Amino acid sequence: ILRHLIFGCAAIKAINFIIQLNSNDIIQFFVYEERYMNLLFEQLQDEDILVQKDAFSLFSELINCSKDVYQTRIFFNETLCESGIFSLLSNIFEDILNNKYINPTNLKNLNKNEIYSIQEKIINISIEIIMSILTVMPYEIKMYLKSNNILNQLTNLMINSENFGIKYEI
Repeated sequence: ILRHLIFGCAAIKAINFIIQLNSNDIIQFFVYEERYMNLLFEQLQDEDILVQKDAFSLFSELINCSKDVYQTRIFFNETLCESGIFSLLSNIFEDILNNKYINPTNLKNLNKNEIYSIQEKIINISIEIIMSILTVMPYEIKMYLKSNNILNQLTNLMINSENFGIKYEI
């Protein structure tokens, strides 16, 4: 039995190592292939809220992939900051605050509750992005946060909006 346990532990370590290598390769691919990162940033700003939701879901997966290797996480978060993630998130928060998504195009495909649910998901993933950067680059993030209104917008969304359940998490 002991021999099987030792073999099982070694197998689990090997599997975890392969997962870390794959996660590292995925992040490096997105960072080095600028066209994919640019496409992702375009989709994050798309008029169609369903496209935005899918782009944010992919972003969430990329953040999870970057968590496996600390150096990869730093590299990925530095790239996000240099690419203007905070101004992009600020623009998205402004759109949500101004009810931009409640438009005829989105209402054809979705009802208001579905739109609010998607907006809440976008906000939660945005918080995940900010927290990911904050944990790796606490001093550098101050510069980025001072240059825009993102924290005020996020606070307004969490406290004042009746449509989001995340205000109870504050």
